[in-house]
Amino acid sequence: MNFHTSFLEALISVRLFLCQLFLPRSPSLFWFSVPIATRYPLANVQFEVHDINDQCRWNDNAADFVHARSISMAVSIGPLGCIHSQYSLRLQPCLQISDYSAILREVGRILRPGGLFTSCEWGRYPAFHPSFNLHPAYHVPGICRFFEILHKALDMCRGIQQLAPSIPSLLVASGLFTEITPQIYYMPIGPWHTDFNMQRLGRAYRATLLRYADSMRPLLMEAGWTDGELDDIIGGYVHDLKTVRGLVSVYHTVHARKA
Repeated sequence: MNFHTSFLEALISVRLFLCQLFLPRSPSLFWFSVPIATRYPLANVQFEVHDINDQCRWNDNAADFVHARSISMAVSIGPLGCIHSQYSLRLQPCLQISDYSAILREVGRILRPGGLFTSCEWGRYPAFHPSFNLHPAYHVPGICRFFEILHKALDMCRGIQQLAPSIPSLLVASGLFTEITPQIYYMPIGPWHTDFNMQRLGRAYRATLLRYADSMRPLLMEAGWTDGELDDIIGGYVHDLKTVRGLVSVYHTVHARKA
């Protein structure tokens, strides 16, 4: 890799390993992120808070590497109109949310020919590690129910759909990229893994997912669910997370070159 590059990242949080990899050798690095950043960036690093719905300020063919991570909750799969909720009498206004194809067109604009685009997104759905050969609908109905209503609420109230598995096909459809290479990784949920370090990760990650359910409660109430109904739905989700072995979250990655 030529480290005399311009690097841009759109993400939810900043990762230390990227700083360690690129900072000593890359003359210009830019992060578009939430306002969480070191107060003492190096001279060749710039943090910016950017609305992903707006066009970047960068010129055409300005970047060698664009890294988009965990932006699926900020974009939809396609254009949106007005959102009607079947759980609520209230009409949601038309939402101004970019579709992911528009994001890819912008990435294609700012990348130099041959430049690298990398996407990393969590799948919002229940899954087992392939070695367990179990079907979520039969073995974790509580988690399945939670994600089913969450998907409906995100779609109806925010215009956000399940995106992660579709990114490779969206890259193909754009016609802007070559060498499109998807890869998935499995994060264990709970300490079922045989490796000690993965057990530690699994415990910590399960605690994160338990908090995640409560963080979605306001959105689900906005979609029309009552506190009592959500106690039952989230209770089933928590029960499955705490008692069923082999659960994973699927991390979808894909990298591609600008044609």
